[in-house]
Amino acid sequence: TQTLPTGQDGWLLYAHTVAGELAPLSHVNGWLAYVPQQYAKYVVDLTMGAEAYWAQFSSKTRFNLRRNVKLFAKASSSGTLDWRSYRTPEQVAEFHRLALPLSRRTYQHKLFDGGLPEDDAFRQRMLDAASRDDVRAYMLWLNGQPVAYAYMEHEQGFLEWAYMGH
Repeated sequence: TQTLPTGQDGWLLYAHTVAGELAPLSHVNGWLAYVPQQYAKYVVDLTMGAEAYWAQFSSKTRFNLRRNVKLFAKASSSGTLDWRSYRTPEQVAEFHRLALPLSRRTYQHKLFDGGLPEDDAFRQRMLDAASRDDVRAYMLWLNGQPVAYAYMEHEQGFLEWAYMGH
């Protein structure tokens, strides 16, 4: 049993790893535990290489993923994929400029207020992280227009998927 510091009524934990599924409401060691949501968190070892990564999927999943990529490329007027990566402060600033109009149109922004942040504080944090090589941002284009984006930041030894929209 742990005691709380004076003046505290409890603890709040975000994205905490647990051994198994927890009840939404329970009593643990005299404490009331409230778990509003639980979800699977997936991790990819980027050091394993592309071949080993693809080998983790079933043959049907690999087939479907490749088919979807081919169909998307076919929908492009050039017949190829236009997938761009952004990593340096200059590139990340360009990514932010290009991704914001797309982000505003996404369901993530409209329904969950989960679009790419537009404020100066986020922009500065993003540029600072890029200057430390702690950002990976990607954008998928179709016929000269951005149609999807992903933004990740390095956090405690991991690249964490922070924002995505399509």
